[in-house]
Amino acid sequence: MCRRKRIDQNQGNCGKRNFITARGRVVGGTKVQLCELPWQVGIEYDEIVSAGGAILNERWIITAAHVFLSDFDCRHYRGIVGTVSLSESPIYIFFDKLIIHPKYANTTLSFANDIALLHTTADLPLYPRNKTLNSACLPQPYAEFKGRVTVSGWGSIDEQGTPTESLMAVELFVFDDKICERIYNDSYDKRIMICAGHPSGGRDSCRGDSGGPMIKFAKNVGYIIGLVSFGPRDHSCGRRNSAAVYTKVSHYVRWIHANIHNRGRL
Repeated sequence: MCRRKRIDQNQGNCGKRNFITARGRVVGGTKVQLCELPWQVGIEYDEIVSAGGAILNERWIITAAHVFLSDFDCRHYRGIVGTVSLSESPIYIFFDKLIIHPKYANTTLSFANDIALLHTTADLPLYPRNKTLNSACLPQPYAEFKGRVTVSGWGSIDEQGTPTESLMAVELFVFDDKICERIYNDSYDKRIMICAGHPSGGRDSCRGDSGGPMIKFAKNVGYIIGLVSFGPRDHSCGRRNSAAVYTKVSHYVRWIHANIHNRGRL
């Protein structure tokens, strides 16, 4: 019996970081320290960070499909990695291939299959070679998660759209699917989406965080289990008794493996 070759996620070093202690924590979040979230990618369009993503391996980035609604030419985008401040000199990365999930459906009712892959034009020097860059680990296919998670990005820090030059992270909780089913009705599909927020409000992902990673830490190893997808239709962020929706990465692990191995290097 033949087995599908798995993605080489940095020779078993995925999810590791040169960071000793995790802090309590992008609305309601705190500034990220260098090396704390080394898989974070900022995606720029017209030289403005408009979305996020995460490093999967030395040549592939994972993000949300809806990031590319206005322009599907990946050459018009660039990524920034290896920094936690836009005022510092980041490492710029460029792309030569964009793969959007074939069943991605962006309608007024849903962001189903909101996932995409970007292929970089050059290898990324990952941990331990470069302590500021590393890949996040993929979860097991169809794995379910609960409890605390970390979401990060350069998006607005409030629903008024206040920008930030610092990478921010916030600690959220995976909610029961029934909460998002109540808020979003048929737009929420628990098979392919994760519902998350904070019970007291005041912490959330927001505009500009799209495609950014939701990370679950296990024994201090970071697993990417979600991607920032969509929130309330009134564009509010961090309100009490609300929640945002994240693409459930575990549902797409086999799709990720298939596309990366079939497309390979250019």
